[in-house]
Amino acid sequence: MSYNCKPEKWYEDVELYKEVRNKIGKYINQTDLLGNTYGLHCANWYRFNAPIETGIKTYSDFVEWCGFDKFKRDFTKEEAIEQIIKMSNLLNRPLSYDDFHTEDLNKITHNTINKYWGNLNNAKRELGLEETGTYKGHTYSKEELLELIKRFVEKNGFVPTSKFIEENAKEYGLPNRKTFNNYFGSIRNAIQEAGYEYPSKTKANIIDGVAVSIFNDKELLSNIIFDYIEKYGDVPTCKELWDEQGLELKSYYKKYFGSWNNCLKELGLKLNSVTKYNDDELKDAFINFVNEYGRVPAIKDFNGTGRPSFWVYQNRFGSWAEACIHYGYKPNDREIEYYMDDGEVCDSSYEFDISTWLKKNNIKYERNVPYIDFIDNYKGKMNCDYKFILNDGTIWFVEMAGFLHTYNFEKLKQRPEQVYYFKIKYKEKLFKRENKNYLIISVDDIKHKSLSEIFYFLNVDKEVA
Repeated sequence: MSYNCKPEKWYEDVELYKEVRNKIGKYINQTDLLGNTYGLHCANWYRFNAPIETGIKTYSDFVEWCGFDKFKRDFTKEEAIEQIIKMSNLLNRPLSYDDFHTEDLNKITHNTINKYWGNLNNAKRELGLEETGTYKGHTYSKEELLELIKRFVEKNGFVPTSKFIEENAKEYGLPNRKTFNNYFGSIRNAIQEAGYEYPSKTKANIIDGVAVSIFNDKELLSNIIFDYIEKYGDVPTCKELWDEQGLELKSYYKKYFGSWNNCLKELGLKLNSVTKYNDDELKDAFINFVNEYGRVPAIKDFNGTGRPSFWVYQNRFGSWAEACIHYGYKPNDREIEYYMDDGEVCDSSYEFDISTWLKKNNIKYERNVPYIDFIDNYKGKMNCDYKFILNDGTIWFVEMAGFLHTYNFEKLKQRPEQVYYFKIKYKEKLFKRENKNYLIISVDDIKHKSLSEIFYFLNVDKEVA
């Protein structure tokens, strides 16, 4: 594969690399760059196109030239000891390798530990810390494991299950499942040998930092709701209660009350989670949208808008597409194209609504204008959604960022959203570099402003309905 790029293009794209690297706050390895991740080039592009004066020969050279650490820095043994002791004091329990899985360049990983000690237990032994799989500095005996179970039950008031130990062993100072299995064959056998009946129908959970059993306890389930009301002054939804307690309770309320709403009714509280719509209500909401906007709704049009949620339609028909077909319409999603009467093609429902508004107000515009036509030294294939030439000759460029629901990068968890984010930021950078008049419209703009407010530079005082 050959790479041909002018120096000015290389330097420009390196700035984008730096911006992304600073934004995500972690080392970008060569694997991360495969598949155009974050809208960046592959590692070979950066090193093969590097101007001679940079002296870059490898990807590591490139990373260092950009001003970033090539890898996690090489910690001394004394620095590693300091971090291990600090973490042990902070967690107040036996350390495990999982505690050292981090992308923070200022913290050691298991590789540092293995470099100086061979393994974590060797490090703990040298530093006088309790080893994993040991009790008070030596290997557990069967008697000691049984004693730990008895002390746990005495202190917390319930018999732990295998799942509880697997998920909470560290927090409660218990050895892991494998340790019990080595001595007893299973946690169930260990529980029984300790003299307890294994709780096959009891599940332990944590409420307000205390381990409790909530099975077969209808009164406790009721009190959890009343405690929330006393604290916040309002009846919680299922989700609010789960967030407050840090655990999922829906199945328990369903088991003992029939459903969440039945529980509220039985307790004499107001309902706040209406989830049932009849067929006529679902149909009316769908058809009314079509009549109002002149198009088939997309999934996002029915989420958080006061209409029945997308999930209601999916539960009723199997998918959003099946719901559209049921009502006699072609399914609509983010990638579908919208055709206008004059042949214009829109890539999203937002563009369709914008173009419809512009036409009704007799505003002339150009669509899908190549960046190569108005950005110097740009050789890519990006297009700009809208171009306007005002009466005084002023030119405006407008992008509809319909795939971004927030500009807070920390809230973008999916890779396609992150890539799209950096693509929009790159477009904005090009506009600024060339001193162009530009506007980038967000989904929030569409939801909370009129189009005349958004397109303020068009001076549309009276909108045509």
